[in-house]
Amino acid sequence: MLLPTFLRTVFVCVFVSAGSAKVHAESFSFKTPSGNIFCGYDDFDGTPQLRCDIRNYTPTAEPRPADCELDWGGAFGIAADGTSGIMICHGDTVATPDAKTLPYDTTWERGGIRCSSMQTGMTCRNAAGHGFFLSRAKQDVF
Repeated sequence: MLLPTFLRTVFVCVFVSAGSAKVHAESFSFKTPSGNIFCGYDDFDGTPQLRCDIRNYTPTAEPRPADCELDWGGAFGIAADGTSGIMICHGDTVATPDAKTLPYDTTWERGGIRCSSMQTGMTCRNAAGHGFFLSRAKQDVF
């Protein structure tokens, strides 16, 4: 299950502060050349996962669920073992000033998750083919 960033951070901090266990965690962030899509990758809990936020877009994805009291429509995720891309109810962002630019016509891959940056948008998927597509005009999970 893909957890919001703040929950993963709390979990890792508590786990590390317990003292006896060693944590191997990897994180990486990147963005499109336009700066409209930012993605954050991590494997804090041993399951590689990716979240991408889109800043400017015309909403085309599913309506806000009744239990989402935070932001909806601009954050998407996939886990390496996920069975579908997901939209995320969130109150934070993965947009960071130190995100590396993923040039157009370039693919990024890590932990069984692959993203392709194109001028028409960003497609991210796991090895099973599940993921999402993001652009200003369309957002889709599959």
